[in-house]
Amino acid sequence: MVKSTVRFPAEVLDAVQNHVDDGEFANQSEFQRFAVEYLLDNIEEDYDPTLAEYNEIRTTALDTDSNAGSDGSVDTRGDDYPDFLQTAARVRQYAVRGDADTAYELIDTYFPPESSAAMLLDHVVRGVQSDMAATDGADESTEVPQSG
Repeated sequence: MVKSTVRFPAEVLDAVQNHVDDGEFANQSEFQRFAVEYLLDNIEEDYDPTLAEYNEIRTTALDTDSNAGSDGSVDTRGDDYPDFLQTAARVRQYAVRGDADTAYELIDTYFPPESSAAMLLDHVVRGVQSDMAATDGADESTEVPQSG
């Protein structure tokens, strides 16, 4: 495995820790690995998850009894917004590239403003903007003044 360092807001890690404490995941790393694999499995047609317990975690952690098929497979994409994950990935991509206007336009095009999907994606854009602003501020504070 390759080690990757990812920064999360404290609230996100607190929420993850709640799921670990509830026994849904062995630890935060397993949660994060599952989250990445789950997203890739839903947005990449030919992606095959490598996490050994992927299907078991997907079935138990997502608590989708009503969505379970006779073969034990789980459809968690939802009937209301079947392309949510693909749209979410595009919204985040625009936000990361500094194009919040296009990200918001995409949200408005696909989701009614009062929907939970629209509200969640709005938070994604604002979170990315906040992270970028914090990073920009951190970069400026570490600059060494040039002597003239």
